[in-house]
Amino acid sequence: MLRTLEQRVLRARRRGRRARDVGIFGLDVKQRRGYDTEFKGSIHEAYRESVQDWTPVWKSVNHETPRITVPGPPAFGAFRSVVSAPLGIDIYMCLASERPYMSDFSDRIALITGSSRGIGAATAERLAERGARVVVNYRSSEDEAESVAAGIRDAGGEALVQRADVTDPDAVESMVTAVEEEWGTIDVLVNNANMPFEYASFAEMDWADFESKLDAELKAAFTVSKAVLPGMAEQGYGRAVYVSSGLGRRPQGGFIAHGTAKGGLDSFVKYLAQEYGADGVAANVVAPGIVETPATEDRIDDVREHVIDSTPLDRVAQPEDVAGAITALASDDARFVTGTYTPVNGGSVME
Repeated sequence: MLRTLEQRVLRARRRGRRARDVGIFGLDVKQRRGYDTEFKGSIHEAYRESVQDWTPVWKSVNHETPRITVPGPPAFGAFRSVVSAPLGIDIYMCLASERPYMSDFSDRIALITGSSRGIGAATAERLAERGARVVVNYRSSEDEAESVAAGIRDAGGEALVQRADVTDPDAVESMVTAVEEEWGTIDVLVNNANMPFEYASFAEMDWADFESKLDAELKAAFTVSKAVLPGMAEQGYGRAVYVSSGLGRRPQGGFIAHGTAKGGLDSFVKYLAQEYGADGVAANVVAPGIVETPATEDRIDDVREHVIDSTPLDRVAQPEDVAGAITALASDDARFVTGTYTPVNGGSVME
């Protein structure tokens, strides 16, 4: 019996994978018990689930590797299967259509602040893989930023390198203007740039050090949002994701400046979500635990075993783990999600 469209799509996504850039969507086929495992290739016809345009789409099955391959552009939609497979093989599929696949970022322009390394670089690479034109921003790490952009271009993507101190309104405005002149309005903002802070207890800290982190963290988010969100609102579409920290909710010795600043960022994003929702702009927070990046290299080895022991997923987070969560929230899969706080910590703290 054919499952409902939604059930078949969900099953296909769990079992399949998208082969990017070549327009092929590969899905495993599930064979019922009691039948020969050999599946000799055959051709079946399927029709798109649309009352307006029942366009035939052809798929072929490779008998050597039991996987359906569907030629077509790198955009995917849901179809109704009108096939009866030999040998009782159940087939669950998503086939190509002109309706964009939900996680596709084709024609989207994404600005990732602080993307010369770490979480920012991984996010730039992930969004570029999904089809976005990516702005790699840096303040002082020019060589690293150029390397990230070169890697994106070598993989067939588009990248623009822009230097800007995100706490400087003039520099940010110049960066956004340059992007708009080159490509157009920014669709996706990832506020990621790392702001340094004083590691000290409250007893040891003076106001200047405390204020420095608060000012830099919130000024950067304020400045970049002020330059980007109005354009998103004007076009009626935007996704803004802000990288925070679990320390904003869970205190840890020595991180009072960092945690307080990130707590302020979390509240700031809720207000943006409330104000800009009617304009089609979603704003969300991603809050990593400790991640193995250049910013944590001075202490990661000292806490690695403790982190692993206290993390149900049994390892230290990598930049790609956080990039995946950011990409999900920046995609149209999360089009009805705004004002949220998403921990990315492998379960070490469960909200």
